[in-house]
Amino acid sequence: MTSSSVKKIPPPESYFIGPKSDFFFIGGFSILVFPLLYLVSDWVYFSEFLTTVFFAQIIVNFPHFSATVFRLYRSKENVFNFPVTSFVLPVIILLITLAALISPAYFAAIFLMTYFLWSPYHFSGQSSGVTMVYARRNNLRIGKRERFFLSGFIFTSFILPFAWVFSGTGPDILRAEEHITRTERLFGSAFYTVNLPDWVQWPLLVFLITCALGFFILMTRQSREKGLRFAPFMVFVPAIAHFIWFAFSLQLGAFAFIALVPLFHSLQYLYIAWAVQLREKYAAMKTSPSFKDIKKESLGWYGANVFGGILQFLVLPALAADFFNVDFFYAFLIIATGVQLHHFFVDGVIWKLRNPNALSALTSNIPKWSKA
Repeated sequence: MTSSSVKKIPPPESYFIGPKSDFFFIGGFSILVFPLLYLVSDWVYFSEFLTTVFFAQIIVNFPHFSATVFRLYRSKENVFNFPVTSFVLPVIILLITLAALISPAYFAAIFLMTYFLWSPYHFSGQSSGVTMVYARRNNLRIGKRERFFLSGFIFTSFILPFAWVFSGTGPDILRAEEHITRTERLFGSAFYTVNLPDWVQWPLLVFLITCALGFFILMTRQSREKGLRFAPFMVFVPAIAHFIWFAFSLQLGAFAFIALVPLFHSLQYLYIAWAVQLREKYAAMKTSPSFKDIKKESLGWYGANVFGGILQFLVLPALAADFFNVDFFYAFLIIATGVQLHHFFVDGVIWKLRNPNALSALTSNIPKWSKA
């Protein structure tokens, strides 16, 4: 076979869609918003603003869970590649959810606590994964050292603020928030008995700074070897945004954390899932799809996921509240926790970069109809 007959594989593009849209959705918007909210946190209508933002979960957060279910069950190949996740796991989570609805005193608190402790880990996993995707898109290698520094920074970004909150120097934001008093009755006092010594924050801070510098230096060194003066900024955007989510939201209050962090996490996820959906839909086309085709596909995909999110987070809790004769708020918490725990497991398999299908979907070129 001659060299001329070898099919050339196009290099990965640096962005899913374009530099502006990628920066905005992957974390740039939140990087700008959180400091601004911190400056206006004494605004008389700040609480009402956060409440409004919280209800935006219906069009952002809820659909991102539906998008995960859609991606897993949309084809027989996916279902049978992950049989435990597709068939066994939903049954286990359903049984635990039913147990929590039937016997709140024995199961509900543990069930809910599992979610609240696991969710920051899940957010961190996505931020780490998105960073690695952009590194690959810019032909930068994530080896053991790079992964160590990246993971160290990402995970310490949520551990450090939590250590601050649960120490003597941190604000008593959890008890002060009227928004979660009903949740507190479900948890009991267990959530508030964590009392970390103040000195724990300092080694965590040193470790966080060390990891940030280590990852930055390694990425910059690789970039210079490739003839670039600096590493592409998009490689660092997910990690910077992740740090800001936790550093600022916990200072703004518990409800700010509940309203804002899942929202920006979901916005990031939906953007990537949408871009991948377009890539897989039109990858086989010899010509670029028209704007009309893109619009039709996007609205159909998003509309289906909005409907799926409403079904999971509003319709099912309403039915459960009526059937089990419990408060809707309680039924919502239990059903939502079950849905999200399933989401955590599914996300852990369908987007792994070690999975060739996921790697191809996340790093391949997307047919362009315009430059964003």
